[in-house]
Amino acid sequence: MIRLRHTFAFRAFLALVPWLIASTGAAAEEIYPDRPIQVIVPFGAGGNSDTVARVIQRAVADHDLLPQPLVVQNVPGAGGTIGSRRALHADPDGYTLLFLHEGIITARYSGAASWSWHDFEPIAATGRNGGVIAVAEDSPFRSLTDLLEAIANEPDTHTFATNIGAPAHFWAMRLENAKPGARFRYVQAGGGAARFHALKGGHVEATAFSVAEFLSYRDGGLRALALMAEDRDSTLAGIPTAREQGIDLVSSNLQCWWAPAGTPPERTAVIAEALRAAMETPEFREFAASQQIEPLFLTGEALEAELANRETEIAQVAPRAIAGLPNLPLVLALLAAVAGVGAFLIRPRATRQGKVGDSTLLPRRALGLVALTLGYALVLALAPIPFFWPTFAFLLATGVLLGNRHRIALPAFVAFAALVAFGLPWVFETVFGIALP
Repeated sequence: MIRLRHTFAFRAFLALVPWLIASTGAAAEEIYPDRPIQVIVPFGAGGNSDTVARVIQRAVADHDLLPQPLVVQNVPGAGGTIGSRRALHADPDGYTLLFLHEGIITARYSGAASWSWHDFEPIAATGRNGGVIAVAEDSPFRSLTDLLEAIANEPDTHTFATNIGAPAHFWAMRLENAKPGARFRYVQAGGGAARFHALKGGHVEATAFSVAEFLSYRDGGLRALALMAEDRDSTLAGIPTAREQGIDLVSSNLQCWWAPAGTPPERTAVIAEALRAAMETPEFREFAASQQIEPLFLTGEALEAELANRETEIAQVAPRAIAGLPNLPLVLALLAAVAGVGAFLIRPRATRQGKVGDSTLLPRRALGLVALTLGYALVLALAPIPFFWPTFAFLLATGVLLGNRHRIALPAFVAFAALVAFGLPWVFETVFGIALP
C-alpha cells in the first residue's frame, strides 16, 4: 500500500512539472527586466551620442521608469561598427541594446560593415540633431562656397577630418557632389572630440559636427561655415545655412535605439515606453533645448518609414575609394591564391631527393589547404562570430597541415596565428578605421 501511494505521488509530481515550468516562465516574462540592461554606445565617452545616452540613462533611473538600470558601455572604433557588431551578435533577450544614429545605415553603404538597420529590431528614435560644417577660426575659408571653390581648384589636396563610413563622411561627399570636380582628401580621425582636436592641431582643414558637438567645442576656436538645415537656428543665428549659399544640403542625425534581431516585441515595447517617458522628463527637455536637439520620438511604422527615407537618401551618394585604405577583400584573395599556388610548387625535401612515395602527399595537402581556405571564407561570410577566432583556427590548421613538410615547430605556428588573428583587427580598426567581420 505504501509503495502504491508513493508511486501515485511520484506520477502526480511528474504531471505537475510542465505546469510548474510554464508558470515559472510566465513569471519571468512578467518581471522583465530582472537584471541591468547594457546599452552599447559605439563611440568614446564625452561625445554627442554618449552624452545623450547618459542623460536618458539618468532620467530612467531618477524617475524609476524601469525596474532595473540602463548601463552604458562605450565600445568605440571604426566609425561605430565595432560596437554595432557586438550588439548584432548579442543574445536577443532584451538585455543588450545599441544606441546609434544613421551611422548604422552609412556604414553599410560605405563598405565599412556588412550589416544595416534591417539586421536589428528598431525600438525608438529619441531626438534629431542638425549638422555644421566647420573650420578653425584662423582658417582662410570664410564661407562654404570658399571651401568648395578650393577643393574644386585643387582636388585631393584640402583635408577633411571624418569618421570613415559615419554620417559626417556622407555629409562631406554630398558637398563634393554640389561642385563639379570637388574632392576632399579624407583623414580618418574618429568621433567628434577627435575631429575637434585634429582641427585645432592644424592636422586637417575642415570637418563636420552635430550641432550639439559644435556648441560644446565652438569656444575652443571654431568657425562654422554652414548649418545643414532648412532654416537658420535661433541659437546659431549668425551661421548661414548651406542653402543660403546656393548648396542644397540639408541633413541631420536621428538618434535611435536598437535591439538584436529576434528580440521579443513585448520586451522592446517595454524599452520604448521607458524611453518615451524619459523624453518627457524636465531634465531631458532642458538638455535637449540647450543642445538644440529636436525632441522627436518615433517608433513602430513611423520610425521604419523615416529610416527607409534616410536610407534612400544615403544610397544616392556613391562612396569613392579613400586614399591610404587597403582593399581588404583583394588582399585576402591574393594571400589565399599565393598560399594555394605555394602548396603545389613547394615540394618536400624527400621528393627533391628522388623518393617518389612522399610526393603522393602533395596533392592531398594542396587540396586540404584549398578546402581550409574555402571553409574559412564561408565561416567569415555566414557565421555570426568575430574575425579573430576563425582566423586563428585557419592559420593553426594550416600550420598543422604544412608543419611536417617544413619542420616548423607548432609553437611558432601558434604564435604566428595569434599575432595575425588578434593583431590584424587592431591595425585595421585603430589605424584605418575599418571593422573586420
